[in-house]
Amino acid sequence: MALGWRIGLALAMAVSGLTGAASCPLVARERVPGGWTVVVWVSSQAASEAGVVVRLTYPERPRYEGGTAAVVEVPGADSPGSVDLPAGVGLDPYVRQGLVRVQFAFPGGGRPPLASGGTYDHRGLDSLRALRDVVRFLQGEGRTTTGCALGDLLPYPIVQVGLIGLSNGGNTATVALGLFGQEMGVDWYVGWENPAGVQFTTVDLGGRDAPNPAYVPGSCGLTSEGVRCGVDESSLRWDPAARSGESGPRGSPEPGVLYHDLNANGRYDRGDYALGAYVGTFGGVEKRVYSVSALEAAEAWGALAPWPADVATVDEARVFWSVRDMSRYYGATVAGNPDLRVIVIGSVQDHVQNTPDYPHIVLQYDGWRSAGLPWIRLNPDAAYIQALLPEASAPPDNAANLEVNYDNIRGLLAPESIPDRILQLAAVLELADRTSLGRWEANVEAPLGRR
Repeated sequence: MALGWRIGLALAMAVSGLTGAASCPLVARERVPGGWTVVVWVSSQAASEAGVVVRLTYPERPRYEGGTAAVVEVPGADSPGSVDLPAGVGLDPYVRQGLVRVQFAFPGGGRPPLASGGTYDHRGLDSLRALRDVVRFLQGEGRTTTGCALGDLLPYPIVQVGLIGLSNGGNTATVALGLFGQEMGVDWYVGWENPAGVQFTTVDLGGRDAPNPAYVPGSCGLTSEGVRCGVDESSLRWDPAARSGESGPRGSPEPGVLYHDLNANGRYDRGDYALGAYVGTFGGVEKRVYSVSALEAAEAWGALAPWPADVATVDEARVFWSVRDMSRYYGATVAGNPDLRVIVIGSVQDHVQNTPDYPHIVLQYDGWRSAGLPWIRLNPDAAYIQALLPEASAPPDNAANLEVNYDNIRGLLAPESIPDRILQLAAVLELADRTSLGRWEANVEAPLGRR
């Protein structure tokens, strides 16, 4: 097998960086440190005839004897995605470890000429279908717009496919698996600091700069409509003339701020807490979409009277968030992917959420576990962290399938001394190695390793 992939790679190099088969036109590829990268467009009805742009960056040598794992990165925030290589790119950490990095852009995303067809729907059904079609392509069940199969592009097989949901990318990844799991089943999932519930996505409870004093710690729970958290809404107000000046969901170029009037002065200022919103289109009108709970409270308290034309109604928000909230889909995802394995990554200081009880981590972990997932852990095994970062002191080493709750969560989180990129890579490597060997014990003494 080793000789076979070396011969395949040598033949590909002999045609000046081009690859192709009889039914697949030659596809240009580019040399990168440690391997190669190639950009293709995967067929998808969600992305019109142009397709979904996908970049495969792969190592010269696969991690395992019979092939390797493909790691699909699902980007965070409300980003439409990109397949651009970073400037001055060095050796990719996944490529260094013998894995294939998969980047893609949602319909309407990317930067021309490396762009996907279609229109960006802010992680709606077209975005979910595009992710499904990328995964199917990696599993050998789809083709590029020019007729190429995955086997025409890589010199060795993809033997497993995993997803890593970066922040809000976890909502997109999990909802897609819940809706299309039987069509796009994957081997494993890594969730990095996911805002696993609408009130986390819209940063209702506390942002990176400050907590929201109106949040009631310990009040969050899983319901049939996803996570719901308790907030004292008596200070909720709308300032039609103000701009929040914040970044991310809490910022908007348009005037109007839905906020908690913490200093009770009747206008929004920096002493208050602004709520966040995403963007949605309803009947051709673009509107800000706040969390359903915030809009319900605004309606009950009359905070949005008269209701602004560019703010989604409660009913519109319910429809919008129904396909953008992973906390509603744990059961459906496990039902469609009964052998799925998951690592949830949580740090003492989240990159966005600012709550004392970490409900976005507690309830995500418990949601997966309660849905019947056969194997889950909070943060990667210490053996993998220390292999990547030998100087790491006291990395978390939580046994798989342990109980996680509000009482013990803080002691189970990763310290800020361990970089996020190390946690992400360690989790990916652990799941890929365990899947390759079928090793699902609670802990390992050392990395299971590559061949």
